[in-house]
Amino acid sequence: MSSKKQLTKKLYEKYKFGTIPIECLINLCLLLNGVRKIIQYDRYIYTKTNWKKIQELINDNLIQKYITIVYNKKNIIIYIKNKHIDKIINKFGSDSHELGNRLDHKFYKCKFDGVYEHNDILRVSIIVIGPVSDNILNNKVITKGKIIKKKNFAGPILVQMCTHKDLLNNIAAIYKRFNDYKKYIWNIDKNLQLDFQCYVKNNNWDKQPSFISNNFTYTD
Repeated sequence: MSSKKQLTKKLYEKYKFGTIPIECLINLCLLLNGVRKIIQYDRYIYTKTNWKKIQELINDNLIQKYITIVYNKKNIIIYIKNKHIDKIINKFGSDSHELGNRLDHKFYKCKFDGVYEHNDILRVSIIVIGPVSDNILNNKVITKGKIIKKKNFAGPILVQMCTHKDLLNNIAAIYKRFNDYKKYIWNIDKNLQLDFQCYVKNNNWDKQPSFISNNFTYTD
C-alpha cells in the first residue's frame, strides 16, 4: 500500500464514525489520494459546531505537513502543497475563477456565470452516504432493508448550478464523472453509498428557500 493510501486509511478510520460531516472527510481523503487537486468547504452550509469540527479535522497532525489551508470569510480552501497553486492564489485570489476551474473540470461543465438570471435552474450534485456498519445504530446488528437515521452521514462532495440547456448538453460527461467517483470512493470504503441528484425549483432559484434533511436516511 502506498504512503498516500496508508495516510488516507488512517485518517478515514479515525473519523468515519465521528461527528465530522461525511462529505468533508471524503473530500479530504480524495485530495490526499490525488483524485482532487483542490477542495473547498463553504462556511454558510454548516453550523458553528460542525465548522469547529471541520477545522479540527483539517488541522490534524496526521496531514499537516502535506496540505496548504487558505482561510477566508466565506470558505476554507485546501490543497496538497503546490507552488503553482500558491502562485494562482497570490495573483488572482482564493475566490477566483482561475482557482475554481481546478476544483474538478470533468464535473464542472455548466457555465456558472449568469446562471442565476435564469428561472428553473438545477442544482446538480454527487452525494456520499454512509459509512454502513452492522453496529452503527446502538451497537445492534442492522437487518437487511432497515432504514437508518443518523446526522452527518450524507452530504454533497461536488455541487454545480446548471441551466436545463447546459445540463442537457453535458449530462453524459457529468454522469461519467459520477461513475468515476464511485470507483474512487469505494477504494476508500466499499460500503459507502452515492447519490446523483438534480434539485430544481419552479421559480427563480433565490426566490424560494432551499431545504436539506436534518437526518438523511439510507438503507442497509
